[in-house]
Amino acid sequence: MQSGSKLTHYRKAAGLDRAETRWHSVPMTIILILTLALVAGVLIPSRWALLFPLAFGAAVALALTATGHAIDDTPIPFLVVVSTLVMVGGQGLRFRRRAQVL
Repeated sequence: MQSGSKLTHYRKAAGLDRAETRWHSVPMTIILILTLALVAGVLIPSRWALLFPLAFGAAVALALTATGHAIDDTPIPFLVVVSTLVMVGGQGLRFRRRAQVL
């Protein structure tokens, strides 16, 4: 055995080589997208910001189509709907000033 193949063997044995799983980073990507949507919902005061997930989803779908990839297996509609709902929740978490009663 060569030293390179030994290293590959040890990585596979230790479970460190995940090259066979194509979508192993999808859950973390979805968590990061939803976190960004929540932060954007809290920080952006306009209700027009709720169109950002739709615009982003349309841009990604156009980019995928332009490069010749299929869109049928992507979570774009799911991410657009869920991130819009998360942004609404973020806008609900925003600090609002209360009128002071004298």
